[in-house]
Amino acid sequence: MTAGPPPIPQMAYFIAESGKPVGPLDRTALEQRVREGKLRGDTLVWRDGMANWLPASQVSELKDVLGD
Repeated sequence: MTAGPPPIPQMAYFIAESGKPVGPLDRTALEQRVREGKLRGDTLVWRDGMANWLPASQVSELKDVLGD
C-alpha cells in the first residue's frame, strides 16, 4: 500500500488585534476574522519568512481572503 503525498502545508499568520499578536491563524480562521470585521486591509499581519508586519492588503496571499 502506497501512501499519498504529504499534505500541503498551510500558511499560518498572526494578526494584530488591539496592539497584540493573535495566532497562528490558518486560512479558515482568517476568513472568520474577515467576517467578524477583525481582519481588514489595514490590519497588520505577519507570518514566518516575512521581515516585518505589513497591512494585510499588501500581502498577495491574503487578497482572496480579504475579497480583493
